[in-house]
Parts: sequence; structure tokens; C-alpha cells
Amino acid sequence: MSPAHAALLLKVSRRTIMRAIESLELLAVRDNRNHWKISPEELDRWASAQCAPSEHAHTKMP
Repeated sequence: MSPAHAALLLKVSRRTIMRAIESLELLAVRDNRNHWKISPEELDRWASAQCAPSEHAHTKMP
């Protein structure tokens, strides 16, 4: 799928997807028309990593 379609599915900007591709956090390939293509499995992997709860997200108060 295209970066625009991936962004729409995840409700993020296309620029967020492109930054992830540029930083190699999200793997994508260019097709023979020089368009980025992202596999659904790769998008799921990246999205899961982005939504992973942080150990600092909810600190417990004594």
C-alpha cells in the first residue's frame, strides 16, 4: 500500500509514515514507477511498536 493509504488507516499524517520510512523504522520498497509500497504486515509491525505501552507512561502513586 502507499504511504498515503497507510497514513489514512493509522490516522496519522503521510509525513509521519515517510519519516518512519526514511529512518528505516518502517520498511518499504519502491516499485517500478518509483512509488513507495508498504506491506500490510510491515505496517502492522510498525504500528504495534508505536503503540507499545511505555513503562513510564503510567507511574503508580504510592
